[in-house]
Amino acid sequence: MTSDVEARGRVAWPAVVAVALVGAGALAGVLWWALWTPPTGVALAGRFVLDSDGARADFDATGTYVVIALVLGLVAGLVVGWVTRRDELVVVGVALVAAVAAGLLMYAVGHLLGPADPASLAADAEDYAPLEGDLRLAGSAPFLALPGGLLVGLVVTLLGFARHGGPAPTPPDPGRPDDSAGLSITPGRPGRAR
Repeated sequence: MTSDVEARGRVAWPAVVAVALVGAGALAGVLWWALWTPPTGVALAGRFVLDSDGARADFDATGTYVVIALVLGLVAGLVVGWVTRRDELVVVGVALVAAVAAGLLMYAVGHLLGPADPASLAADAEDYAPLEGDLRLAGSAPFLALPGGLLVGLVVTLLGFARHGGPAPTPPDPGRPDDSAGLSITPGRPGRAR
């Protein structure tokens, strides 16, 4: 009976970590979208062209994503590392995979909440018609922010705060002979077993 409960606990805890991380990734996507200012530009010859303010806002979208993802990953790593008492490797592996999924979901949610792709709108718009850009990232490197933050948090807690399963072992007394072989060395009775 106890082994069934223990086995369920070993499966349940990594599953809770994965669901919590993916859910936090979705919420982080909403936060990313809420903090974002759409880049502005115009349609020109059927293409979307950013103006000077739009170029800055386009860069800010990536920076905001990275900051939110790093903070989420760091906090998640600290919490997971602090409350994990057994099966650390399993939980770390599950948390790392879930962090990658959470980062992708964060992007997907933010992107879907943002405006439509301006390139498709610019194809049918007149020249110099004002358009807003969509919420996107510059490259794939920002997707490393959430798993990277998670790993930093895990390293800090799992390696920085050593855990002890019980009292510390007592160092041997240098004045007393070692009797680890089961022999007792006492005066008057050399080499006799206890």
